[in-house]
Amino acid sequence: MDLLATTDQTILVALHDLSLAARYCDRLVLMSGGTVIADGTPGEVLTAERLRNVFDVEAHITSDPLGNLTISYSRPGVTIATPGPTG
Repeated sequence: MDLLATTDQTILVALHDLSLAARYCDRLVLMSGGTVIADGTPGEVLTAERLRNVFDVEAHITSDPLGNLTISYSRPGVTIATPGPTG
């Protein structure tokens, strides 16, 4: 993916790892059942509500220190505990 990202050519890839797609792709097309659900930048396409509707998961979308989107998942109704401050 690093090599592909350095080219000035348009490259079409099919990825199922949404965090990887968010990190390397300038534009995403989210599809379900052959229908386009959303088209745009990773930040526009990968929303918690959209991922809930399409994949029936609770998505927790954050940005890492480099500004890359990171997506964690849980099943609906399952709460992911957020660590509190330590010290």
